[in-house]
Amino acid sequence: MDDFFTGKSCGVRMAIDIGTELTCTVETIPAYFKSELIGLSQDEYLILKLPHIVDPQFIANCEKDENKKINVTYSFAGANLSFRSDIIGVITSPIKVMVLKHPTEVSETKKTGAG
Repeated sequence: MDDFFTGKSCGVRMAIDIGTELTCTVETIPAYFKSELIGLSQDEYLILKLPHIVDPQFIANCEKDENKKINVTYSFAGANLSFRSDIIGVITSPIKVMVLKHPTEVSETKKTGAG
């Protein structure tokens, strides 16, 4: 199963669907939020919808610092998955979205508790 979720330099074919709920943590800004995958281009980028409650200062910080790292977790087909990526940019109009570099590796994480 690991081969299905991981890849190296040429990119990884992600196990993810449009509409998947994502939990995002930005490394250099104390920010944690839920998001939704609304688009992607294989081996290029992911587009995440930003929630309306995102602080405008958070958006300003993402726009001025080009090397922001983000950790993303999500579930797919009963597996808990995670990846680390770079924030390419934030678009605020007509909707708030964040563009991430397509990850080169996706890891399966173990579930905690019964199940």
